[in-house]
Amino acid sequence: MAEKPHLTLVDDELGHYENLPAEMLVDPYHPHNSDYYKSLHRIDQAITHVRAKMKPKHAQIVILHHQGHDGTDIAKRVKVSAATVYNALKSKNGKELAALLIHRTGKLDAPSETLRQHFLWQIANEQRQERPNVAVSAVDTLNKMTGVYAKEESKNEINITINGDVFTKGALDRPAQTFESRRQDIEDVET
Repeated sequence: MAEKPHLTLVDDELGHYENLPAEMLVDPYHPHNSDYYKSLHRIDQAITHVRAKMKPKHAQIVILHHQGHDGTDIAKRVKVSAATVYNALKSKNGKELAALLIHRTGKLDAPSETLRQHFLWQIANEQRQERPNVAVSAVDTLNKMTGVYAKEESKNEINITINGDVFTKGALDRPAQTFESRRQDIEDVET
């Protein structure tokens, strides 16, 4: 089974920051200074703390299990018995490490398309009374993400989307006829 590259853990993740000037460390525009990365770093610190309390093979067992390997495969890879695999997974530290790994994976997967759509829907609902232009913009972006606008086949055709249903332009939606086209219709009737 292929291992997930984002689960590779570094024991001392802050080591490469210690030689940077202070103004670089507090740069508000650097991605690692965002709340997202700070939160991710706190999770990594908690993982490192729990791993330090475990035997290295037991930590490896929990990580391999989190990556989707089954017990017999883990036992072969780590060169331990199936009972050792079971005991490592059921131990207090093993359960704590497994929970932290699940939490970390969720944090890394957080900006998924579904969650971004949910976030836009929340913005639309929260802002529809106070700032309707923000709500309309959020719905517009949401429609673009879900491909509603991609369904348009012709620039001359107007589609109206209501609750996910697309209604094409009807006879009453056509622009009024000009005098010239109306006169041509009258002449055609007279002849």
